[in-house]
Amino acid sequence: MDDKYYNEFQDFFRGSRDKILDRLDIYKNILSRIQHFHGNNLPLIDLGCGRGEWLEILFNNNFKNIYGVDINEDALSKIKLNNCTLVKDDALNFLRKQKSNSCVIISGFHIIEHLKFNELLELLNESFRVLVDGGIILFETPNPKNMLVSTNSFWFDPTHNKPLPAELLNFIAQKAGFVDVNVVSINSIYKHKNAFDLNQIFYGEGLDNVLLAQKSSKLGILNHFYFFINKHYQHSSEYKISKLSSLLASYDADITYLKDKVRISPLYNMPTNFKGKLIRLLPKVVKNKIKFLRSFIFNYKNIVKKVSDRKRYLYIDISGIVSTDWFTGIQRTTKEIANNIPNFTPSDFQVVPVYGKNNDIGYFCSYCSLSPEDKNNLQIKEHSKIKPEPGDIFLGLDLQIDHTIKNNKYLGEMFKNNVQVYFTIYDILPSLYPHLFETHVQEKHSTWLNIITEFSGIFTISRKVLSDVNCWINENKKDVHSLSRYFISLGSDISENINKDINIKLITSIDHIPTNNSNINFLCVGTIEPRKNYDFIISAFEKLWEIDYQCNLTIVGKKGWKCKSLINRIITHEKFNKTLFWLNDVSDYQLKELYLQADTLIAASIDEGFGLPLVEAISFGTPIFCNDIEIFREVTKGKARFFNGDDIDAFSIDLKNYIDNWDPYILSDNEKKLFPSWYEASKELTKLIFD
Repeated sequence: MDDKYYNEFQDFFRGSRDKILDRLDIYKNILSRIQHFHGNNLPLIDLGCGRGEWLEILFNNNFKNIYGVDINEDALSKIKLNNCTLVKDDALNFLRKQKSNSCVIISGFHIIEHLKFNELLELLNESFRVLVDGGIILFETPNPKNMLVSTNSFWFDPTHNKPLPAELLNFIAQKAGFVDVNVVSINSIYKHKNAFDLNQIFYGEGLDNVLLAQKSSKLGILNHFYFFINKHYQHSSEYKISKLSSLLASYDADITYLKDKVRISPLYNMPTNFKGKLIRLLPKVVKNKIKFLRSFIFNYKNIVKKVSDRKRYLYIDISGIVSTDWFTGIQRTTKEIANNIPNFTPSDFQVVPVYGKNNDIGYFCSYCSLSPEDKNNLQIKEHSKIKPEPGDIFLGLDLQIDHTIKNNKYLGEMFKNNVQVYFTIYDILPSLYPHLFETHVQEKHSTWLNIITEFSGIFTISRKVLSDVNCWINENKKDVHSLSRYFISLGSDISENINKDINIKLITSIDHIPTNNSNINFLCVGTIEPRKNYDFIISAFEKLWEIDYQCNLTIVGKKGWKCKSLINRIITHEKFNKTLFWLNDVSDYQLKELYLQADTLIAASIDEGFGLPLVEAISFGTPIFCNDIEIFREVTKGKARFFNGDDIDAFSIDLKNYIDNWDPYILSDNEKKLFPSWYEASKELTKLIFD
C-alpha cells in the first residue's frame, strides 16, 4: 500500500494523537533520568517515528539532538518540530551508518513486529554498537499474552510479521549484550476498572509490551522506572480495593447460583437428608469467605484512609553531629542539607532529625537543626524512639556505618512495612583502595554496602561515585533491579550564619598564620590520611624551600589513620610554624577565613568521592591547583589548573612553574554560578526523594 493509504490505515486503528501522547507520558521518568546522567545534547534516535508523537515528547523535554527515521515520506512531511532531524530511510540502514558509542536512546514504537527475525537480531546488535555506555533501547510491540491482541488486533495490520513473546525479547536482548533487560506489560484496558471476572483473566494483560534494556549497568537509569511501574502502575491501593470489592460481589452472586444449581441438577435424585446438607453447606462456605473479605476490605480502606490523612515523616539520620561534630566534609554536608531540606518538603510531610545510640536498637528523635516553629509542631518528643509507619521515608544522610550495621534488622522491618529507606554514599574508597585503610574499616564498609543496597535507593555525591557503586553492585550483588540510584550535587558555599565564637582548641591557632607578608599562601583541606597524598605535597614544597622560594603551606585536617609518621614529619619539620602549618581543628567560620586568605588551594588526592574543598574554594574565588584525576575534573568542571600526581619530580617542576608564571584560573561571576549552593543542592535532593 502507498504511504498516504498506510497513514490513514494507522490513524484509523491506532488512535488519536492525544491518546498516544497520553500513553507515552509514562516514559517521562526515563527521560528525566537520561538528562540527569547524560545531559540533553547527545543524539536520540526514534526509528519508525510515524506521526512524531514521541519526537514531540522529546522536544518538549528539552532534548537538543533528536532524529526521527521513517520510510514513509507522507508521515515525515506532517512533522513540524525544531531541533529535530527527519530522515527518510530504512531503520536498519540508518543504524548501520551511525558511529559507535554516539547515541543515548534508540526507540521504536510498533516497528519490531514488522521485521523478520534475522533483521530484529541485527537491529539489536546495531543498537548496542551505536549506544553510549548507559544508553538505552525502548521498543514497544503488541503483547501476545493479551488474548484480544493475539487473536484479533495484531492481525489488523497486514505488514505485521509475527507476535513477539516477552520471553523471546528478553533472551535476544541479553544475547545482544544488553543488561537490566525487562519486558513490561503496559496499556491494560482493565487497569482502573472494577471488573474482576473472566474478562480480567483473559484480557487483563496490557495491550502492549515495552522492551527496555541498557548498555552497561554502571548507571541504573531503568531501575527507578521498573520500581515506579511495580509500585504505581499495576498495584495501586484503589485497584486492589476494587478487585476485592468485585470479588466480594462475585461471591454474593455465587450463593444464589449454587442454591439454584443444586436444586435443578441430578442431585435431586440423592437422598433428601444428604441433598439438604449439601445445599446448606455450600452457601456456608461461601458466606465464610464473604465475611472474611468484608472484614479485610473494611480494614484495608481504613488503613488507606488513615495513611492518607495522617502527617507523614521524613526521618533524616544526623547521628554524627548529634554525638560529636568533627567538622568533616561529610558532617558539613549533613548539617547543610538537614538545615535546608525542610524548605522543600511537601506539606503533608514533616522533617524529623534522628540519631542512633551505641547501646540501643533503633533511631531516636533529635530537635537538632529544627527551627523553633518545627519543634513546636512536631508531635514526637525529643530523644524518644521513632516508630515509622507506611508512607514515611528514612534518609541515611550521615555516614554511620556502625549504627547501620547494628540496625540492619530494624531497617529491614521498616522497609517491609512500606517505609522508603534511602542512604547516601559518599565514596567506596575502602573497597577500591584497601591498602590505604585499616583492615576493620574495609570489612565494615563492605558489610555496610551490602546492607544499604537492599532497600529503596541510594544517593551518591558525584557521577564518579555512582559509577563506582554500580560496578561494585555488578560484581557483588545478584539482583538489585528495584534499587533506585542517583547522584546529587553538593553545595559550594559555607553558611553565613555560622557561629563565629565556637570554642575550639587548635594545635596551631589560625592567628599564627602570617597573611601580611609577601609569601604565596597555599592551602590544603582534608583529613590527615594516606589517600590525601600530603607526603607528596610536602616533598615538593621542600624542594622549593631549599632554593628559597617564599611560599607557605597550610594543612587543615583532623588526624586520621595510618598517619603517625606523617604527623611526626610535620610537627618536627624545621619549617613548622614558619612556612609549614597544620590546623587540627577549625570551625566552619575559621575555614571560611582560611579560604579567603589563601592564594591557591592545592589538592593531590589519589582519589575522592567528591572533593568538597575544591568547590568551596571556588565559591570564595580561591584558585585551585590539583591532581589531574577524574573526580577533580568532574567537580571543578575543568575550572582549575591540573598537575601530574604520579611523579614527585614532575610535580615539583609544575609547582615551580605555577608560582613563576602565576597564572591561576580565576573564575568569572558567571562561571561561579555553575556551582550550586547548599540551598539548591538540598532542593535537588528533595525533588529526587519525592518524585
